[in-house]
Amino acid sequence: MKNLLNVCIFIMIFLVLVSTILALKQKFMEIKIIRLNKEIFKNYEELQALKAHWHYLNNKEYLQALSKKYLPDLVKEIKQSDVSLLPNRAKPKVE
Repeated sequence: MKNLLNVCIFIMIFLVLVSTILALKQKFMEIKIIRLNKEIFKNYEELQALKAHWHYLNNKEYLQALSKKYLPDLVKEIKQSDVSLLPNRAKPKVE
């Protein structure tokens, strides 16, 4: 009878320990899920900001303003640059 009582006490202690460990594991998982959800939300906000910025940079009016501002200087630079960098073209022989 004493052996049976000891076995029952051992089983009860074991079950309490297992349930405590599982409860702690569940709590840690909940904390991890909360942290991951916060990170997902932060990344979503950053993605939305990047999409808005991309949309602004691809705006037709913005691109036209940039081309009016910088294109003339760029054309001048290209004309003044070393033409030897351009690929050689076969010139027809004049006889």
